[in-house]
Formats: sequence, structure tokens, C-alpha cells
Amino acid sequence: MATLSRILFVSSNPSSMLEQDLAANGFQVDLKSPTGIHPDSLPAYQCVVFDAVRGNLATVQALSRRWRIELGDHYLPIIVVLDSGLAPTTVLESGADAVVPAGSSTIDLIAQINALSRVGYLCQRLALKANEATQLNQKLHNTYQRVESNLMLERRVHREVLSVDEWENDAVSCASFQRLRSRHGGDFFSIQQVAPDQVCFLIGDSMGRTNPSGYLINLLVVAIFRKILETKKFQQPLEPTDLKEILQAINRDIVGLQSPEPVILSMLALTLDVASRRLVLIRAGHPHPFLVTASGTTEYWNSGGSFLGIFEARFDISEKKVAPGDRIFLFTDGFLNKPEDGKQDRLPVIASDTQHETIVQSVQSIGKQFVEHCRPYEDFTLVGIEVKR
Repeated sequence: MATLSRILFVSSNPSSMLEQDLAANGFQVDLKSPTGIHPDSLPAYQCVVFDAVRGNLATVQALSRRWRIELGDHYLPIIVVLDSGLAPTTVLESGADAVVPAGSSTIDLIAQINALSRVGYLCQRLALKANEATQLNQKLHNTYQRVESNLMLERRVHREVLSVDEWENDAVSCASFQRLRSRHGGDFFSIQQVAPDQVCFLIGDSMGRTNPSGYLINLLVVAIFRKILETKKFQQPLEPTDLKEILQAINRDIVGLQSPEPVILSMLALTLDVASRRLVLIRAGHPHPFLVTASGTTEYWNSGGSFLGIFEARFDISEKKVAPGDRIFLFTDGFLNKPEDGKQDRLPVIASDTQHETIVQSVQSIGKQFVEHCRPYEDFTLVGIEVKR
């Protein structure tokens, strides 16, 4: 660290010995009277030395106070050479950093200058770090704004592409109730007409709240599924093993992304073969579907299966027969249906009570009653499917 080199020596004595001694020790000294100094020139100096031994104490106090105010965050050391009969507090409380008694050796004064130079050096470094922190904060703010804008765009695309309110053909009707709240990833739902008499329903959830590419992952999963269907060009309805192979292919692609953050998805693929009235379910860590038969019986369809995004993923195949009037409800983990201790599971009750309504009305009724109990930051998706023939 270099010694302070430029000093402002304020004295009414034009031939001060202290000024000459400082100059003789290698300092660049500018000697000025107390009345000839403009505050704008102060930042050019590394230290100010006041010679207050000639009765100008009031002027020294006034200038010290004024300069401290005008310099603001800029630190400029002020040393006062004071008559030994005066109390140092008279100038220290006015803004001076150190007091050297009159008659002290020049070595003592130089030692004070060098000591304060270290303080000034640290203040300069702190000011630079503060400026760097301010610039970094602004860059982070700008980056956050760009990320937020991209997330809003991704979310808009996500809603337009992977949100289905109602869908129907001559064999099946489908309705959904959604409340999208998650900022990263979230729920997705898609319907694929695989063959004239077969429909496939996909519902899933990109897990976690730290992966900003979750929306794109959801779009990618559905896109991969559609691409596989187009590439294979299935002429006949999908067999259960075909559906399982498709999920395994999707899992390989997700694992192969090598994302810096883990990409974990829960998903459920359900095919309805109208001709045989057969439901095929493959579950990848997703909440179990809920069935309501035309006769009013209800049950959860339990099936095993690993999450997508895991190397050794395992998917079980499960099948059921359905009849006209049967309903299947699919939902994501935002659909909180955990009965409290000693209380009845509400879903079978509400689903049975709304069975006389259309599938659209039933899904809306169930969704409105359950969404009130959802975690406010969670996506909420409920899908109802009714077999018509």
C-alpha cells in the first residue's frame, strides 16, 4: 500500500516549518490559507492537516464540520496540530480524525498520516466493493426480470397447449377443472386420439419448485408422446405393452437431458378402448385415479410405478373393464383429498352426490369444493371422464 502522497496543509502561516518538514519527507504538500479552499478540490487530496496553533480554532472547527457534510461518503482524513493547552475534543467532535500536539516531532505527524492512510485505503476498497455490489444487484435484477418475462411466456404457452376444458366424441366425454398457481413447471393434461376407437389421456406434474424449465419439460413430454405415435403410425389400438414402451422412451429422454437440476415428473397414462370397453392404466408416481360406476360404487384404482426421470424406472400395467355411465376422475397432487383423523374421505361422497349431473357439471362441483382446501401455491387439476357407450 502506497503512503499518502498529496496533502492539503491549511495554515495562516505562509512559512510553516511543518509544511516544509512534510515536503522534505517526500510528501507533495499544498499550503493554503483557510479562506482560499473550494470544497470541490478536496477529493484530489489524501489527507488534510490543519495548523491550529495561531488562534484559528473556530475556523478549523467550522471547516471540519462543513467538509464532512459536503464530502458525504468520501473519506478524507483530517489531522489537527493543536496547542497543548487545548482539549483535543474541541476538534475531534467537529470532524477531525486525529490531534497532534504542537511541538511534536515531524515523525509523530507522519506516523499519524500513515495510520490514517490505511483507514483511507480500506474506505476506498469498501466504496469500490459497495459500487460493485450495486452493479451486481442491478444485473441480477435485470436477469430476474428477463427470467420472469420468459416464465410468463412459457406459462402462457403451457396454458394454451396443455389445458383442455372439455372434449368429447361419440364414445366418451371429458371435462377438466384447473387452477394454475405454480411458478415452475406444474400440471399438464393432454388428450390423444390414438385410433378411431381408442383415446389416451395424459395427466402429469413437474415436481419441485426450483426448476425454471418445468413448463418446457411438460411440453417436451407431450411432444415426445405425440412424435412416437406419429413415427410408429399405429394402425390398431395401442396394446398395454406399447403404452409401457412409450413411457420408457419418455423416461430415457428425460434422463438424457442431463439438467443441472433433477427433472422429476409424475404422470399417468390412461387408454380407453371403446370397442372392448377396456381401460389400461400405466402410472408413473402419480396419484391414483378414482372410479365411479354407473351403479354408484366407488373405488381408487391402485397401481404401482416409479416417477419419470429416474434411471431404473418401473411401470406396472393395470387393466379394468368399464360400462356406459362409468366415470373416471384423474387429479394431480394439488388435489388435497387427505381426510383428517376421524373424518370421511370426501371424494366418494361428492362424486356420488353429483352423479346425476353431466360430467362437466360434476367436475366443476367437485373442483370448486376441493380447491378451497388446496395449498395456495400449488397447481390444482381435476379431470373427469365419462364412458358414453
